[in-house]
Amino acid sequence: MDETILDPSALVPVADYAPTVYVDLKYAGTDNFMGQAVYDFHEPMLRRGTALRLARAQELLLAQGYSLKIWDAWRPLSAQFKMWQVCPDDDYVADPTHGGSSKHNRGSAVDVTLVTAAGEDLPMPTAFDDCAAHLQRMMTLLRDFLALPRESQQLQLDTFRDAGIEEISQAENFLSRQRG
Repeated sequence: MDETILDPSALVPVADYAPTVYVDLKYAGTDNFMGQAVYDFHEPMLRRGTALRLARAQELLLAQGYSLKIWDAWRPLSAQFKMWQVCPDDDYVADPTHGGSSKHNRGSAVDVTLVTAAGEDLPMPTAFDDCAAHLQRMMTLLRDFLALPRESQQLQLDTFRDAGIEEISQAENFLSRQRG
């Protein structure tokens, strides 16, 4: 089976575009919902357009004393199959057996969190890989987001909008509008 879904040459190292972004690839270690590593690399890779938008968001955040930390970016299809074996629920994991794959397998999605410019974690509504019931998670996200100071909410929303990034399933999980 094809490991990448796309030609690996379509991917670029994030560090080439956003060298100041912090990196903690959760699926390269055991701090994830599976409790095991699903890939063995530690350098995040993305499509060039996605990396450029991420770099723009990083510039905007650094100017305000914040930074991004990457938790997940491109992942090989073999990782998607491992994830599906552990959690065969397409509300949380893209089913690799139905011709679909995660946007991560195409290098067009990146899971990030907001940290200080010095790399210190900031409070966020959910932890990485929060697999709570979907409705409860969405209600908690909404409640917690609304409880954040107004300026923190606006900072997140404005930064990612200005960088051309749209929010998807979690507060800290963003997807580039570029699909190719």
